[in-house]
Amino acid sequence: MPTHIQKMVENLPSPWGTARDKGVADYQALQGMFPGSPIHSGEISNESLTKKYIEKQHGEVNDEGHTFGVFKLDYNEAPDVAAGPHGEGTDPPNPYVPNPTSPGPSCNAADKPDAPEGFGKKTSNTPGEGDGALSNPSNTSVVIAQQTLGTYSFGSSTNG
Repeated sequence: MPTHIQKMVENLPSPWGTARDKGVADYQALQGMFPGSPIHSGEISNESLTKKYIEKQHGEVNDEGHTFGVFKLDYNEAPDVAAGPHGEGTDPPNPYVPNPTSPGPSCNAADKPDAPEGFGKKTSNTPGEGDGALSNPSNTSVVIAQQTLGTYSFGSSTNG
């Protein structure tokens, strides 16, 4: 269980000095400059933000078409990249690598030629630790959706 505490809206004492020292915020001066802030009135607190985060952790967000439209926070529609299609031409040869060819002057992806013979047929993992690039979102999303605030492991990311 992580023990790191991040600043949200309630001020933590600085281990680097006192107000007005270089790199240290003067929270009393900020409160004087922004007296109507809901942070300073107590309307917004670390506890209220944590509660709101947990309430909104699942379900969906609708940005009214600004960028993504409806975004599902519980990952219930994560794609199963192993299911395909992964043919030649406009489809990538496998779900982890795009067809590297160029459509040429038309800039239309439908005009792309087939990928080079054998390209993407052999999958390889990324170097280093962890599950790597071959993880399937339909599997990893189940584990991610079960996480709650405070259950994250510092310095660790696994598929189960």
